[in-house]
Amino acid sequence: MFLRYSFFSLVWALIILILTLMPGNDMPKVTGIVSFDKLAHFSIFSVQVLLLIVSFQKQYSFGFFRENSIPMAIGIGIVYGVCIEIAQSLIPERSFEFLDIIADSSGCFAGYLFFYMLYKYDY
Repeated sequence: MFLRYSFFSLVWALIILILTLMPGNDMPKVTGIVSFDKLAHFSIFSVQVLLLIVSFQKQYSFGFFRENSIPMAIGIGIVYGVCIEIAQSLIPERSFEFLDIIADSSGCFAGYLFFYMLYKYDY
């Protein structure tokens, strides 16, 4: 049952991996207050954490994940972001950027905020 509920978060993690490990020339160049790259990191990691929290909450196979879904999802998201940044340093025309880790981590916390607004907020 765990994989049944985690399917979308696993697929999204694969999409993140593919998108973030593309060569640097394939990324659009947009200038402004916030670069496209940072906004993309923020967005994809917020969706990832939202999907992880929902999948951990719905499954009943592993009580630890269900009871600690929020810190586990945020922690997994941040660690995944750091691992991707390390992997990017091995890709030609890509580099390790500390600001990307900040964008990833901020997105993780935003994913929790989105979850809270969608599922936990009482009117």
